[in-house]
Amino acid sequence: MYGNKNPGLADRILYWQQDPNDGCWILHLISVSSLFLYND
Repeated sequence: MYGNKNPGLADRILYWQQDPNDGCWILHLISVSSLFLYND
């Protein structure tokens, strides 16, 4: 689903889930959403 363009996407999502108190969670959400939008 992620393809070869974003080999670290799953790792970033896992890291974000492990640290839900990250103050940049909005940026994570935006970046992940944009990746899904442009790499569907």
